[in-house]
Amino acid sequence: MKHHVFRLSRPLTIVTAALMLGVAALLFIPMQGTDIMQDYAAAWALRQGLDPNAPTSVLRKLCCDPDHPAGSEAIAFQTAHPPFVTMMFLPLAWLSWPTARLAWLIISWTAVLGAWRILNVPDRVRVATAPWWIFALGMGTLEPVIFVLIAVAIWAMSHGSRWAGVALGIATAIKIYPGLLIIGLWLAGRRAAALIAAATCISCMLIGEWMLGFGATMAWLGYMPINTAYFVDQAYNFSLPHIIRLIAPVASPIVASIIALTILCAPLIRRVMHTGRWTTLVPAMLFGTPLTWGSYLPLLSLAPLPGAALALLWLSGAANILATFELLLWMPAQMLVALVVVLPLIAISLAWYHQLSAPDQQWPATARPEFATSGKSTT
Repeated sequence: MKHHVFRLSRPLTIVTAALMLGVAALLFIPMQGTDIMQDYAAAWALRQGLDPNAPTSVLRKLCCDPDHPAGSEAIAFQTAHPPFVTMMFLPLAWLSWPTARLAWLIISWTAVLGAWRILNVPDRVRVATAPWWIFALGMGTLEPVIFVLIAVAIWAMSHGSRWAGVALGIATAIKIYPGLLIIGLWLAGRRAAALIAAATCISCMLIGEWMLGFGATMAWLGYMPINTAYFVDQAYNFSLPHIIRLIAPVASPIVASIIALTILCAPLIRRVMHTGRWTTLVPAMLFGTPLTWGSYLPLLSLAPLPGAALALLWLSGAANILATFELLLWMPAQMLVALVVVLPLIAISLAWYHQLSAPDQQWPATARPEFATSGKSTT
């Protein structure tokens, strides 16, 4: 039977998708301090003629939450995302904050479902990553959009289109860490697509600079080390640089990240060059970045995953949701930490190790290569 990218949803997918949207709305809509707040506040400030790089707490009090005690944070947090993201949120800045939050939830939810369709993700992977998608959707993170952009890049590359680089370039302009996949494209021999991705990323950054004003990118780059240094040692940061700093606290986050990426990528380079499967670097990309939050974990489904990793993702994600609902107060703190912190670290480690041992599989016509059983590679 010929595969169609956009076919009717299976019952399990419908149930999973409905639960994702419903629980995300129920869990996080009442909350104010979500990830989308910083982007909405920056875009709102730009529309009002204010400084989009002003402290988010000040902008939050003006645009969204009059009762918020501006200046109460330990440091003057501003938006941690590039100027291009602020520009991307400008249409939502014309809406009220509650309406914008709901709109972004629907956009993000649709992005996840679209990526599932494009990549023909199996039911077991959808179910396993659904709890962490609930977290990402409710917090209003950018990962659902990055997920669908990388999915489009995979789909386009499977059809031999070098313009897959455009989608990957936009994803990198939104958050820096997908840039490792551009290197993966280059190593896989898809150098035209890699150059297009790099050019697209630079173009998006220039557009953001033009919209926000000269110096906006430098202001963001100047803030990034401050933001990273503050959050890198947080317990819920599932990154290898965090672990390295636990062993060697004197290591700076950048040095720790360079060490981590070297350790993670070096064993995979030959495999990427041999198979042409640039998504092999996805676990290394997520594990090696200085900050790896729970919303990043579902992106592991862009690479082949062992069953143990899927089980751990589901268990830790479900525990995270139940803990947020305060339904695990009876559980000893050490056990809760093991469920919500240790299990994701094991899952991402297993995902990385699996890239070293997974069978060499080729790209099918429309689905992900790791789900294919035959077919000539077009990447």
